[in-house]
Amino acid sequence: TPGPFTFWASSVSVRSDLGYRDNVLQSATNQHSSLFSGLGADVFVFRMPVDGTSFSLFFSADDRRYFDALEATTNGPGATKEQSFITHATLKKTLPKGWSVSLVGMHVYADQVFDASELENGLGSVLAQVHQFTFTPSLRRDFGAGLWTEAGFTVGRQEFREPVSSFWEGGPKLTLGWGYRTNSSVELAFSAVRRA
Repeated sequence: TPGPFTFWASSVSVRSDLGYRDNVLQSATNQHSSLFSGLGADVFVFRMPVDGTSFSLFFSADDRRYFDALEATTNGPGATKEQSFITHATLKKTLPKGWSVSLVGMHVYADQVFDASELENGLGSVLAQVHQFTFTPSLRRDFGAGLWTEAGFTVGRQEFREPVSSFWEGGPKLTLGWGYRTNSSVELAFSAVRRA
């Protein structure tokens, strides 16, 4: 009998970069430029759906350091580094008669300067840390000839450090699709997102 990890595959990649950014603070009035160096890594783990159940896990990490570091002041954010970590997991189960169910979970951590004007009135570019958690259960039906439809509901939490406020958001999504050949499809999606 096959071992517990016979149907698993994985890959790991590591990267580094060196570059220049002309507007680290993303500001129209207080531009600051700097050279930077960065390190990153990606890890991907996948279980083949030999028994109708598949699982995938993706993790990505990036760390960027600015040579001309600018400390935060009362007049605005600083910029010494940027970090981001992304974890994305998908569990899918195939059911009889073309049905399947799945659960997608994602966590994103970011520590960087970004434009927060959409989230808070009066805020422009800020240095912020955020943890974003999202979960999406969905139900899919394949009709044959490459046609399918999927209905899901996403709920998420954006957990910010001051000065940006944290919030919940979520809503339904309906997708119609046609896979007209391997790894090629046309999709039409409708979604509604409510932010609390």
